Amino acid sequence: MITFHHIIAKLKDAVVSYQLPFNQFSLSNRLIFLDEDLSTPLVSDSFIFCSTETFNRCMDLKLPPRICFFVSGTRQELPVHIPHTCNYIAVSLSFPVLCTRVMEIYQNYSSCRDKLSRLLPNRQCIETYLKDLSLSLNSACYLYNDEYQLLLYAHSGGRDDVVNTDFIVSALEKKPFCVTQDPTYGCYSYLEQQTFHNRTFYLHFVCHSDFSDYDISWIAAEALSHILTSISDYNIPLYTTKELAAQRFLNEIMDGSLSNWNEVGARYTSLTPYPVMFTTVVYILMPEAAEAMSHVFFLSELNRLFPDFVTGPYENDLIMLAPNSDKYSRLDLHNQEFNRLLERYSAFAGCSLWTKFRLRTSVILARSNAFFGMTLHLEGSSRIFYHNEYALYHLIDLAADSFREVHQSRDLTYLLHPCILKINGYDLSHNTNLLEVLYCYLLNGCSINDTAAHLNVHRNTIQGKILKLNDLVNEDFTKNGLIQCRLLMSCMIFFYQDRYLKEPFSRPQSMQYSFKNLDGIKK
Repeated sequence: MITFHHIIAKLKDAVVSYQLPFNQFSLSNRLIFLDEDLSTPLVSDSFIFCSTETFNRCMDLKLPPRICFFVSGTRQELPVHIPHTCNYIAVSLSFPVLCTRVMEIYQNYSSCRDKLSRLLPNRQCIETYLKDLSLSLNSACYLYNDEYQLLLYAHSGGRDDVVNTDFIVSALEKKPFCVTQDPTYGCYSYLEQQTFHNRTFYLHFVCHSDFSDYDISWIAAEALSHILTSISDYNIPLYTTKELAAQRFLNEIMDGSLSNWNEVGARYTSLTPYPVMFTTVVYILMPEAAEAMSHVFFLSELNRLFPDFVTGPYENDLIMLAPNSDKYSRLDLHNQEFNRLLERYSAFAGCSLWTKFRLRTSVILARSNAFFGMTLHLEGSSRIFYHNEYALYHLIDLAADSFREVHQSRDLTYLLHPCILKINGYDLSHNTNLLEVLYCYLLNGCSINDTAAHLNVHRNTIQGKILKLNDLVNEDFTKNGLIQCRLLMSCMIFFYQDRYLKEPFSRPQSMQYSFKNLDGIKK
């Protein structure tokens, strides 16, 4: 839409007086030019351009509400009575000149409307779109997210305009937004905000002269709406400058184009708020069907939760480089809040051990930890998987690859302790969870109390199941470290083949899960 404020601004040198009882008035296609002919029907929300004589005759008609009259040649006394249901604007121009000027304004509006509706299928097109807007308005143009982080910008000429970014915060207090002069920087500003996917975006124009030649409120609203619609239609991610820099850094590490350790260290230091000696990689697996804006919003929340991390997108996933100067094997990742965030976006996170230079290797290991943890479902409701818990699965994976190459088989039955399939068969026949109890018992250092707490049952229940396991194992594994080690590895191999490879063992029933809580885990 184009507002009457814009037309008044364009005709301000010719406006004699006006009466504006309405706060809002828009112009679409309802332009009516009247001279002597009064046969044209007058409807609400119309712009009527006429002479003084024609206007006086219109006063005798029953006028619909919300009509705006532009009356030409009114140097003489105004009519005695002007209805308060319409706008009245007196213009010093003759009727032919008035019509010509208005048609020029409207043609400019139509041309601008066509420019604003250009196809924007990717980020590059949006950048070009903002540059063209900036040139046509002779202003700087800035796109921000709801945290006032700069997403895109364009400026006219060969210089970068100085901007008072505090204007965004102060302008939020003004409803509706209006053109504001900033005396500190000697410029005029206009801010448009719109909500998209429950997040607010801002389009900020800064100019060293007034926007009187343009209907800046209409242009800003149309432009921002078109950008956000294009983002949704074409699934375009709009990352911040910091996130884009992290993305380039991660891509260059992973494709091998950034392999010099000194260069890696220099680039990494430039992205962090302080020098980092050791780093833990956190790899976040996103759902394959995740929309681009999910990545953008997730990144925004991660940066707020972990402001000291270098966080960026990689392929369909996200990567965080976490400072770990003390070389902790398990970083404090605000587990509860981070886990809730992962659950909201249906994502899983894998962590590497600390590293100094080998970022690429750590990214690969962290991704494997995330994938093993997501696939095996051994952590209950947790979505954060640490390297210490899943390092052995890397060994099993390598052994499985070697076994497949040598024996042309993916059945790892021969690597298991003979009792594992027997225990699994007993679970299936008697609706028990002995294999789960065995696995948790071994992970918890053969402590009955810790196993009971882990499974949230009474210690006497665990004690009874350990006795039954002793019968099935056919030897007292509770006091033999070597057997305990083999049983733990056998459980891991079983889960690896059954859940990760999804390959049948020599016994068909082994393909069914022993654990009873898998259906409750959101994949």
